[in-house]
Amino acid sequence: MLLEKKQRRELERRKGLARRTILQVIWLAISALVAVLLLRMLFAQGTLTMNLVYNKLLLPSWVPQWAAYAGMVLVIVIVMQFFFIFGYMLVSPEGRTRPGDASPYSREPDPLDQEYR
Repeated sequence: MLLEKKQRRELERRKGLARRTILQVIWLAISALVAVLLLRMLFAQGTLTMNLVYNKLLLPSWVPQWAAYAGMVLVIVIVMQFFFIFGYMLVSPEGRTRPGDASPYSREPDPLDQEYR
């Protein structure tokens, strides 16, 4: 009986994970698109050139341009995600709570409590 209740709670907790995963993939795709647009703008303005990228990053000449471009997109996406997570921690009440803070309220109900028997 107790194991069934724990299993039901676990299934309820996992219920929204598929939707969150899909939203995270969409968010990463949007971030990658923004990174590609930013790089295209920098290359079009002449602020950034492939010669500059190869020389500053000390990339060997046998590295293809598409790989260097993909690496730059990946770095920009990682930096963007870092700042988004940092902003979430500062602004959101969920992000500001520390895991070790004592609270009279629990997010997960106690299966041994009388009302769940």
